Amino acid sequence: MLRFAQVAAGVVWASLALRLALDIYTAIQSGRGPLFGVLKFATAFTHITNALIGLVFTANALRSRSRFVSIFTKPWLVACAASYITVMALTWKVMLAPSFSDGFKMLVSKVDLNLIVGGFLHGVNPALFLLYWLIAVP
Repeated sequence: MLRFAQVAAGVVWASLALRLALDIYTAIQSGRGPLFGVLKFATAFTHITNALIGLVFTANALRSRSRFVSIFTKPWLVACAASYITVMALTWKVMLAPSFSDGFKMLVSKVDLNLIVGGFLHGVNPALFLLYWLIAVP
């Protein structure tokens, strides 16, 4: 499971970094400035929960004995992260995703990076984490 945690950590952090870059770019394009993009990114529950599972994956991938890092390997914290990411993914699927029903058509007609990153943050990353939690956490 070490390799799985390493790859999943990379996927989560890459999707978060790309989302942050897109938020900053969009804020600059709309004339609001980069700070607005950072604040928009930092206040979204999706990004906060994905950062939490990124920390859990990273801590498990590093196998560090540091007190700070080891807290992210505790079963109770991993279970909390699993519940948060599940709530986020289900909320997205039930309440928000129906408003993006044309997303696949848009994705096929032109590559929209926002849709791809959103797919990772709301679907792929939660699925990776729940799979990890079910298999690797005692």
